[in-house]
Amino acid sequence: KPLVGRLVKQHEADIQNYIQRFLQRHLEKLKQKNS
Repeated sequence: KPLVGRLVKQHEADIQNYIQRFLQRHLEKLKQKNS
């Protein structure tokens, strides 16, 4: 059971990292469009 919890936490961290990277890329594109 503890292993599953650890895997879920790791999965959540991976998702958050992915979202942050996605948002940063999106912001960069917006900045380039505006400039």
